[in-house]
Amino acid sequence: MELGILDKVRQFSTPLLSDALDTLGLPGGLLGIRPMTLLTTGLMVGPAYTVQFEKVPAGTPAIAADYIDEVPTGWTVVLANARRMDCSVWGGILTARAQTLGLCGTVIDGCFRDVGDIRMINYPVFARDIYMRSGKNRAQMVAQHVPVEISGVVIQPEDIIVGDENGVLVIPRLHLAEVLAQAQEVRQTEQSILQHVQCGESLRAARQKFNYNRHAVRMVSHPSPHASDA
Repeated sequence: MELGILDKVRQFSTPLLSDALDTLGLPGGLLGIRPMTLLTTGLMVGPAYTVQFEKVPAGTPAIAADYIDEVPTGWTVVLANARRMDCSVWGGILTARAQTLGLCGTVIDGCFRDVGDIRMINYPVFARDIYMRSGKNRAQMVAQHVPVEISGVVIQPEDIIVGDENGVLVIPRLHLAEVLAQAQEVRQTEQSILQHVQCGESLRAARQKFNYNRHAVRMVSHPSPHASDA
């Protein structure tokens, strides 16, 4: 993927990108996944490297997953752990290696630990919660670089993960160009409305003038592979 296209993504906040996805009829926001560390560099933007975990029966040996060395520089680790809150699948050692590799950040459908160490090096982590209990002998990796589902959104390998203080979303790589074009239109509309409101015009009048509500109407109906079958 061209690095220039990722620079274009960095020009938009997740609310703007979310509005663009909504207008295009594409799912994207990962409900319940929130920022757990300070984002000193602004947006977290990178292609998804997906890892699928599953629960193992009590008493079953399950070693720690060694996938991190295979993640390309500039990518985002996406860990699908079925919203589990009883164990972690990310911690300080993985973070140290991820930073050495130049990864963008990590998104976890579940918990992580070693939060103090991770925050000290300003590595971006988005997760459901923090819990110190190890995932060893509780969760095992069953696949990597495969489609995974989080919060009802199917994430394909190389889809673009974007995170900021508002949360994290996924842009389907096949629709990236049209999402960026729509986000630009949304931003222009909002900037125009803001300028008129700051000059004393009513919000209702400004919204009508710039047809604000058109961004709430789906322009395209995508039979998207990213929509959940559940």
